Amino acid sequence: MNDLIYKEVIVKVLTVALFAIVFTLGISIAVYATVQCRYDGDSLLPGIASFVLPGAGQFMNGEDTKGFVHMTIAIGLPAIVDIARRTIRTVNYDMYVTLGYALGFAYVGWGLYSALDASGYCQKYCAIR
Repeated sequence: MNDLIYKEVIVKVLTVALFAIVFTLGISIAVYATVQCRYDGDSLLPGIASFVLPGAGQFMNGEDTKGFVHMTIAIGLPAIVDIARRTIRTVNYDMYVTLGYALGFAYVGWGLYSALDASGYCQKYCAIR
C-alpha cells in the first residue's frame, strides 16, 4: 500500500514538472519575436527581481507571457509539493521531511533559472549599449 502511494505521488509531481518545463520552453521560443523592452538599464536589476520573485524580471523586460508562466510555476511548485507532502505525511515521515528539503532546493533553482533568463534577455535585447 505504501509503495502505491509513493508511486502515485511521484507520477503526479513529475507529470506537472514536465508539463511546466515544456510549457515554459514553448513560451520562451514564441515570445522572443514579439517583446518590446520596458526596461533599458543594467541587466542586473531584472535578474535580482526575478530571483526574489520569479517572473518579475521578465515583466520588467516586457515578456509578460513568460513572466506569468514563471510566476505561476513559482506559486504552483510549493502547492504541488505541499499536496504530495500531506499525502505522504501519515505514511512515511522521513519522505515528508525529504520533500520539504527538495522543495527548498527546487524553489531556489527555479529562482536562479528565472534570474539568469531575465538578466540574459535584458543584456541581449534591452540594455543600453
